[in-house]
Amino acid sequence: MKYHYIITSICLLLLGNISKAQFQVGGNANVLIPLSPTSIYYKSGVGGGIVGKYLFESKFALGGFFNYNFLSPSSATFGATFTMMNYGASMEYNFFEDPSTPYLGVDFGQYRFRTNISGFSQGFSGTNFNFDNYTSLGIAPNIGYILSSSDLLSFNFNFKYHQMLQTAPQGFNYQFIQLTAGIIFTLGER
Repeated sequence: MKYHYIITSICLLLLGNISKAQFQVGGNANVLIPLSPTSIYYKSGVGGGIVGKYLFESKFALGGFFNYNFLSPSSATFGATFTMMNYGASMEYNFFEDPSTPYLGVDFGQYRFRTNISGFSQGFSGTNFNFDNYTSLGIAPNIGYILSSSDLLSFNFNFKYHQMLQTAPQGFNYQFIQLTAGIIFTLGER
């Protein structure tokens, strides 16, 4: 019974602090550029994503993300497209306490690459095939800038370097550069 009081007290303390916390949610659009040797298989692509984060202080945030990107094949593969989906946890350190600030961050998560073949490829007329090519854990250090428009709205611009941690079927680790622009909505107060 004593533990119930302790757990209840801790929960009330945390809820009291969370109500004063600052949550941020947003969306982004990006351009994904493969680096060599990944560029042998993929051309640049576009995508988008959603983010959510919790600011512990004015300078430090933890959160999560989900991104979905479309890539083109680098060779003339009729009817083939590629997608990359990644999701996971993120961490950011803001250089200044000002709402408009540069920051350093790192994302860590799961990456899934998928091949979609449609049409007349491989002699299967009007049939679509979808299969997973490659799944890997990956890390993406990034640098960016948050431009505050108001207390509730900010714009985010960043540059990320994606590095897969597991070897692809082609015998190397995929690498990408990502340029992102997004919008952030602030919920709660500091």
